[in-house]
Amino acid sequence: MGPKTVQKKKTVKKADQDAVSDDSRTAILDESLRVLREEGLRSLSIRKVARNLGFSHGAPYRHFPTREHLLAALAERGFTLFSAALLRDLPPLYATEKLELRLEKMCANYFAFAFDNPDYYQYIFGTSHFDHAAFPHLQEKGNGSFAILTEQISAMMHARLIVQSDVLGTAMFVFATMHGAAMLMLSGVTEALSAGKKSQAALAQFLEVKILAALRTAAATKSDAE
Repeated sequence: MGPKTVQKKKTVKKADQDAVSDDSRTAILDESLRVLREEGLRSLSIRKVARNLGFSHGAPYRHFPTREHLLAALAERGFTLFSAALLRDLPPLYATEKLELRLEKMCANYFAFAFDNPDYYQYIFGTSHFDHAAFPHLQEKGNGSFAILTEQISAMMHARLIVQSDVLGTAMFVFATMHGAAMLMLSGVTEALSAGKKSQAALAQFLEVKILAALRTAAATKSDAE
C-alpha cells in the first residue's frame, strides 16, 4: 500500500506543477498582449513581461526560449482567436440555402475582429518580425484560418451560387478586399470616410454586400456567356 500511496502523491504533485506551468504561460501571453496593445511591439520584451508580472527574469524562458518564440506564440493565439471569431454564429456549411448569408456574416465577423482588436489584427497580418517557417504550428493555425474561407468559397461554387473558378484565387480576392479595407481604416487613411464606429460599420457593411455582389455578377456573366 505504501509505494502506491507515494506514487499517487507524486502524480498529484506533477499535475499541480503542470497546472501552475500552464497558468504562468497563459499569464505571460496575456501580459505580452497587453503590452502589445497599449505600448506597441517595440516595447515588448521577455524581461519586461517578467518584471510586470513579478516573475523572475528567467521564468518566461521556460516557456519561450527566445523573443521570437514569444512572438510566434502570440501570433498562434491570435489566429486561434481570429478563426473562432470568423466562425461565430455562422449557419452550418451544409445549409446550401444559407451559404450567401453565411459569407456575409463571415465578412462581418472579419471586420468586427479587426475593429475590436486593431493592434492584434495588425500584428498577425502585418509585417513579420520573425521567421514564420521556423514555427510549423503557427503556419498550421494561419492556414487553418484561411481554410475557413476556402471551404466557404468551395461550397458556394459547388452550389453554383458563384462562378466555377479557382477556389484559392477567389478566396484570395475576398480576403484581399477585406484585409485591404480593414488596414486602410485602421491606419487612418480613410478617416474622412470611416471616422467613428458607426461610419466604420457602415463602410464595412457596404463592402460585405459588394463582395457577394461581385461573386454573383461573375457567376451570372459566365452563365450568359455559356
